[in-house]
Amino acid sequence: MSWCAYRLAYRLESPLHSGWRKTGNLMQTRPFVPGRTWWGAATSHLTQWKGSCDYEAEGKFLKNNLVFGYFFLAEDPDVPLAPCWEEGCLRYGPLSADEFERCFISSRASTAIDYRHNTADEGQLHEVEFIVPRTGRGDVFLVGHLLAREGDRVTCNERDVIVDGLPLLSEVLSGLRIGGERRYGFGHLLLHEARRCEDIFGHRLAERDDERPIVELNQELPVPAHLEAADFKAAGQIEPLVGREWDLNRGPGRAHSDVLICWMPGSKTIRNYRAKVIEMGIWTVT
Repeated sequence: MSWCAYRLAYRLESPLHSGWRKTGNLMQTRPFVPGRTWWGAATSHLTQWKGSCDYEAEGKFLKNNLVFGYFFLAEDPDVPLAPCWEEGCLRYGPLSADEFERCFISSRASTAIDYRHNTADEGQLHEVEFIVPRTGRGDVFLVGHLLAREGDRVTCNERDVIVDGLPLLSEVLSGLRIGGERRYGFGHLLLHEARRCEDIFGHRLAERDDERPIVELNQELPVPAHLEAADFKAAGQIEPLVGREWDLNRGPGRAHSDVLICWMPGSKTIRNYRAKVIEMGIWTVT
């Protein structure tokens, strides 16, 4: 059972909130979409396409057989602006972090209304950051990768992944809602391009037949994912990573994953390593 890699590009059709953290009244967005968010969206869409209600079973199946990588912003799908740690700060291609934020990040303030008095409800003012769907130069895209393990229920061809007889890319995930604030119209994406590939943003796929895919981690290139911190040296930023998960008794989002201490996307290792791509697109040095 071999792993196949696909490079995907989605076009934003509406603002996108990729949830990160809350600072005061501001709900901040990440400048990329992590693998966990894609896994959640794929689980939801695939379950609904099947006419099923067993989200937990579908989610577990996808965890074991599909790995969504991290998706980065681009104005040209062939030139993604993945973060890169250089000389003590983050850059996004030719843009500084501030220039990138001015170009791609905006925010919207809102509040709940006290209809009894026709005034703003006290203490309910909040502001939501989002990734804009268009800049002054044109459309905005998300570019990333999908790894699929061929088996009894999954087959791969040059342009698509077939899961339980359903074309995943050309049908199930050709248009989807992802991220936060979806009830307000956020997070609408349309698939722009899907093609087979041999690397993950320049990091070569080294092993395809293991339980998890293995990549050659090139020290000259930024890591395009969260990289689990361990006994090696790197340059970049570190953060604790935790996500919400399905709980059988309490429902969606009521349980939390184990905390991982990770190097953030854009970090660089000081030498070449091999890295395993585990659940949610996280990388871990082997």
